[in-house]
Amino acid sequence: MWRKYLVPVLACALLAGCGKPAGEAKAPEPTALVKTVAANAGALDDLAVAYGRVEFDPNALQTLVAPVEARIASLDVAVGQQVAAGQVVATLSASPGSVLEADKAERDARAAQTDYERLARLRADGLAANNDVETARAAASTAQETARSLRARTGGGTIVLRATTSGVVDTLPSAVGDLIPSGGPVVKLGGSGPMRARLGVDPAGLPRMAPGQMVRIGPVSGEGASFVGRIQSIDRRVDPTTRLAGVLVALPAGSGFLPGQALKAEVVVGHRGGGVVVPRAAVLYEGEAPYLFVAVGGKAVKRDVKLGVDDGTNTEVLDGVTAGEKVVTEGGAALEDGMKLREGALVENSGATADKAKKP
Repeated sequence: MWRKYLVPVLACALLAGCGKPAGEAKAPEPTALVKTVAANAGALDDLAVAYGRVEFDPNALQTLVAPVEARIASLDVAVGQQVAAGQVVATLSASPGSVLEADKAERDARAAQTDYERLARLRADGLAANNDVETARAAASTAQETARSLRARTGGGTIVLRATTSGVVDTLPSAVGDLIPSGGPVVKLGGSGPMRARLGVDPAGLPRMAPGQMVRIGPVSGEGASFVGRIQSIDRRVDPTTRLAGVLVALPAGSGFLPGQALKAEVVVGHRGGGVVVPRAAVLYEGEAPYLFVAVGGKAVKRDVKLGVDDGTNTEVLDGVTAGEKVVTEGGAALEDGMKLREGALVENSGATADKAKKP
C-alpha cells in the first residue's frame, strides 16, 4: 500500500530539485569606470567677472571741426573706416553769414590800412602825433590778420577737412545738409595706436578693485585675441543707462582687439590660500546644492560640499573633502552613493544621458 504513495512523493522531490540548480552564482554588482584626482591644499585667485567694450584712448582722439559756421556738403568717410593722414574726410559750404563776415573783415582791413596811411602822411607834415600813427598801424595790422584768418577758414566758400593723422573714423556727429556752428564737430577720429577696455562694474564691487590689479581679458565669445593687463584707472561715475561704474584697462597696439568689440574680463581682486582645491569638473549639482564623489575603498562615496572661490578651472572646497582624498572628475554623473568604482581611461559616449549635471 505504501508503495502506491511513494512514487509521486519521489517525483515531486526530483522536480523541486531540478527547479534551482545547486551552486547558482549571484548577479555581478555593477562597476563604474571613472577618472579621479587627489584633492590638494592650494591657493586660488579670487576673481570678479566683468563685461565691457573696447574704446579708443581719449588721448589719441582727434575731432575735426567746422572753422566757421558752415553746412555739410559731403561726408567722404564712413564710421569704422581707416583713414590716412591728409585724406579728405568732409567738404563744407560756408554759410551766407560766414561769407558776409569775411567780406566785412576785408572791408574793415582796407579801411584800417587807409586810415593808417593817412595818419602817416599827416605825421610827415607835423600834423599828427606819433602815438596816433602807431595806434592806427596796430589797428590796420589786426584788421588784416582777421581778414586773412576768415579768408582761410571760409576757403572762398568751400571748406575741405582733412585727417591730420592716420586713424579710424569713430563717429560722424552730423549728417549731410546740417548747419554746423563755428567750432562744431564734423568728424571724430580714433587713433590707430593703443586703445583701452572699459569694463562695467557694479558700484558695490568697487571697494574690492584698485589700479594695478591684474585683469584677464578676452572676447565674450571666448574665441580670438586675449590679453593679460592691469587696471589703469577706475571711473567712479555711474552710467545712467547701465547703472555701472567703469574700470579702465590699457590695451597695447596690435593686441588684436577692435573698437567696440564686446569683452569678458576676470579681475583678480585677491588670493585665497590654505583651502582644499579640486578640479571644477568634479563638482556636481542637485538643484543649487553642490556635491561630489570621493573614491573610498573602491566605492563611490557621495559628499555634500561647501564651495569657496572658483577660478574657472579649479574650485575651493570649504567643507566636505580633505586634502589627499581622491575625487571623481569624470564619470561622476552616472554614479550612485556606494557604487563600485574602477579607475581608468574613459571612452566618450555622446549618446549617454544622465540626470545629474555639472553647473556651468
